[in-house]
Amino acid sequence: MINELLMNEANPLTGKRLADLTGLKKREVEAMIQKERREGFPICATSRGYYLATTPEELNRYCAKLKRQAIEVFKTRQALIKLATALEDEEPAPDDIETILIS
Repeated sequence: MINELLMNEANPLTGKRLADLTGLKKREVEAMIQKERREGFPICATSRGYYLATTPEELNRYCAKLKRQAIEVFKTRQALIKLATALEDEEPAPDDIETILIS
């Protein structure tokens, strides 16, 4: 549904614009985009909005961006876990991503 509205990287649509076009709330649009990505639609994003990747290079560039973001989120999580551990004097949570993803 969302993928049908999107164009190329030069013409991205903001989440607000997609919400206006679909009648959905912005959060619903974001959830729909995640769902469609998992279904195989090459929906990418920049600070200017969402677009459909038209080349493997665009998609790979966006995947690299997602990886960098995930690493930063993971680092922040680990720092907060260490803080909570220090405050509670408990065992620290596992540091490796595999253990975290399984639990």
